[in-house]
Amino acid sequence: MAQDQEYALGIDLGTTNCCAAYCWYTNKLNFKIIEHGDCSPLLPSIVTYSSKNGEPSVGNKGGLVEFPETTIINSKRFIGLSFNDPGVVNDSKFLPYKTINRDDKVGFELTFNNNKDKLIFTPTEIATQLLREIKNNADNTLNKNFTKAVVTVPAYFNNNQRNETKLAAKRAGFNEVYILDEPVAAALAYGYETDFDTDSDCNLLVFDLGGGTFDVSIVCVKNGDEYEVLAKTGDSHLGGTDFDHCLFEYFKNDLNKKHRIDVTSNNIYKTKLLNACEKAKINLSKNKKAEFDIQFGSYCCTLEITRDIFEKICQKEFEKTKETIDEALKLANIESSSINHIILVGCSSSIPYISKSILREKFTNSKISNDVNPAEVVARGAAQKAAFISGNIHGNISEIKIRNKTSLSFGVSVVHGKFFCIVPKNTEYPIEQSKVFQTVMDNQQQLRLSIYQGERPYARNNYFLGSIRISVTPLPESQAKATLRYLIESTILLNI
Repeated sequence: MAQDQEYALGIDLGTTNCCAAYCWYTNKLNFKIIEHGDCSPLLPSIVTYSSKNGEPSVGNKGGLVEFPETTIINSKRFIGLSFNDPGVVNDSKFLPYKTINRDDKVGFELTFNNNKDKLIFTPTEIATQLLREIKNNADNTLNKNFTKAVVTVPAYFNNNQRNETKLAAKRAGFNEVYILDEPVAAALAYGYETDFDTDSDCNLLVFDLGGGTFDVSIVCVKNGDEYEVLAKTGDSHLGGTDFDHCLFEYFKNDLNKKHRIDVTSNNIYKTKLLNACEKAKINLSKNKKAEFDIQFGSYCCTLEITRDIFEKICQKEFEKTKETIDEALKLANIESSSINHIILVGCSSSIPYISKSILREKFTNSKISNDVNPAEVVARGAAQKAAFISGNIHGNISEIKIRNKTSLSFGVSVVHGKFFCIVPKNTEYPIEQSKVFQTVMDNQQQLRLSIYQGERPYARNNYFLGSIRISVTPLPESQAKATLRYLIESTILLNI
């Protein structure tokens, strides 16, 4: 295996699928998408444990059929979140295994031998398994030792989610890990394939609807090589999985009404129907009707759905994407007519209603891009960034400058539990902000500050990042003071 230099890999760690790419320079930028077991460019984000003491099988969709109750899926939607997070509570209802509270974080409880044996894994541990598989495949395929990685995350991921993703990559064997927003990675990849007019600014809207998360970012390209993020917003619990859930509810009610089958009473039935819903959703992107046979025990039935019905039952989810687009435009302070290009990212962006209704009605004159594969574009952008980090770019290609902004506000809990914002949403970073706090009673010896991230008026409804204690000199009320300094790095990881 080649050891003469350090190599960096670009990785799109997805909710449903993962994709990785390597970029190098020989008169131009070259890209190699890493293939996995079945020569596919996508590694399903699935980890199966067939027994308590057995080695896990990574990326094998067959595990969903053979071992549905011990096959972990959609773990990205849980990483870095509190056990009581509303999204976690809702998603847990669709899993064929238990989620348990582990120090206010999520644990996946798998049972074996008629519930006699148990294994518990965290979302971070599952991410580590996926990233280790990706690294091994890349090392073996290209005969290189990848010691660095650029791992992408949704723009709307909070500080905890970013830190847990970075931790997973380090545990997987990468010595240096850089976190990059998925929409920014997509813009980089698209920008390399597109000749922008260097005499005028060009506004890109990145519509990133993946398997479990949704982001909208507006990026202004200046002089062809400077990318300024004007706005980014999104929903870390909106994606293809939610469309699957809509189909699941539709068919669940249909099965109960017509066939008196309660799929929620049997985990194997539940998993079978969820798998069928995903296939039906994909089928409806190409056809106006999907029909499939499904067996529950000895009973077999045929289920069908039209594209029109699919669009109707998913209207709530589609409306959320419209609201997110409007919010991004408002944050960027531009009109829809100012968007020049729309980049579709994520497999769920291929749903016809997205481009034909939502986007085309809103952006009548914008170019909707089909130039770059939406399943690979994020990995290619991450690989491009990785190539500069590892020094694999030579010649006359200069690194693109990125001016990014925060997607969520940072602040602290103050009197009556209210959230006091220190770094507002949509603030350009890297940045350092300070705030002076004072004691609230006589002879107070410590200030305890709880750090949160989010937009809600009460701190408890935002993401809790941690707390710090600052020793102060005992003095009369409000006389002792301490300064809290926020430093947000280029990877939007917070230091205090």
